[in-house]
Amino acid sequence: MATDIEQGPYPSTTDEPSARLCNFATGSSTLLASHKAWIDKSFVPAVKSDPRLYVQSAGLASRVGREAANQKLAFARAQAVVDYVEQSLGRSLLLTDVGSYGESLSGGKANDNDGFYRGVFLSASAYGFEPPKYEPISRIGELKKWDEGQLKKVRDAEMRRVWIGAGVKAGGTAVFVGLEDTEGAVLRADTFREACYVGVTSFRAGIGLGVSGNPVAMIMFNTPDPTFFNGESTSDWGVNFAFGPSWSKLAKALTEYKFFQTIAKVAKLGWATATPADMEDIRNALHILYSSLGAAATQGPNLVCIDCPVGGVGAEASVVATWGKIRIWR
Repeated sequence: MATDIEQGPYPSTTDEPSARLCNFATGSSTLLASHKAWIDKSFVPAVKSDPRLYVQSAGLASRVGREAANQKLAFARAQAVVDYVEQSLGRSLLLTDVGSYGESLSGGKANDNDGFYRGVFLSASAYGFEPPKYEPISRIGELKKWDEGQLKKVRDAEMRRVWIGAGVKAGGTAVFVGLEDTEGAVLRADTFREACYVGVTSFRAGIGLGVSGNPVAMIMFNTPDPTFFNGESTSDWGVNFAFGPSWSKLAKALTEYKFFQTIAKVAKLGWATATPADMEDIRNALHILYSSLGAAATQGPNLVCIDCPVGGVGAEASVVATWGKIRIWR
């Protein structure tokens, strides 16, 4: 029989706590008093001291009952844990990943209802990427433990396929039509050395009047070679709309890492002005974007441009769509 608090999927520290909350009642998502006590003592203080921590909550269920029902039950358990964390904090979490393993990690026979399988993985980590897929090892139900070295290897491999750039976008709309041009350079996120230049000239259609210009961040995910995008067509209704309802939380996280401030600076003065601390903040922000935008799940190359809300000039009021082509050169 499992204890209520077991070892989690990651090594647990004061700054990055991790645990497996076990022994949820059969068919229930209600937290035990011992779960709440551990969260209040070990989890909430860490998240309170560093709001940028990435909170991962993944539910589990035993194999008793139907698979589809267990999938929903496990998710309900994971969500209940996040709800309690937010209740204890007195605010919403900035970065969360709530999911369900259902009964997929449960061992034993079909009627094995051990409390070890009725639980939730709860972790807080500084790494903003999709958590690694857990692999069963010798003892049924036990999970491979990921140490800091393994996590760093995953981050480094991720950064080798990410390019980050700063540029300037300028354009205008005269009633129904207009033109928009974005020019900048992207560098490999792991070294900040190898560079490619990026240009996008687009036609605009919509309702508006005026001209404007602002710094932009250009990010290529899952891209060993940026020339993949050369000649590709692009269209958009404005980048902020693409992020959906999670944009406000994501923007807060990026602001914490001075992402917009740094991009605006290098767009104006060049990457040579970026300090090592700036580059580390950029990498941390990229981890958050990598996960939040589903880049890991997409797998194929994708290009994202984000308007920076600092350093803009001009005045424009418009609702537009854009169509254009991407140019890449070295």
